[in-house]
Amino acid sequence: MSYYNYFTEIEDEFVKRRGSHILVSPLDWSLIETWRQLGIPLSIVLRGINVSFDTYDRLPKRGRKVNSLLYCQQEVEALYQQYCESRVGSSQSDEAGDQTPPGAERPLDSPFGATKVAAYLDARREAFSSITK
Repeated sequence: MSYYNYFTEIEDEFVKRRGSHILVSPLDWSLIETWRQLGIPLSIVLRGINVSFDTYDRLPKRGRKVNSLLYCQQEVEALYQQYCESRVGSSQSDEAGDQTPPGAERPLDSPFGATKVAAYLDARREAFSSITK
């Protein structure tokens, strides 16, 4: 996904869920850039926006609207944390299918990838075998 698409998809979803055609602020663009640099997949951001607005819609109406993407920040980051935790132990080949935007920093690779764990277990088995002989 291109740099431009990442930003416009998020902006479009926010404007759609907000219900009015006020575009996002420069501060919101900065937040989107931060998410992009962290490597948060677009699907996680969109889900976070929708969950935030679903929660907001269940609240009693006070005559106020969500004016900033910052309202969705905690939900997006919580979903990203859950996403990262669910990826622990996945192999490198599994990560090739993620939606990290081009040029974005990838999350730190887990030290518990399947090949690393298998190599560690093989080394421990060999060490154990040499002790028990």
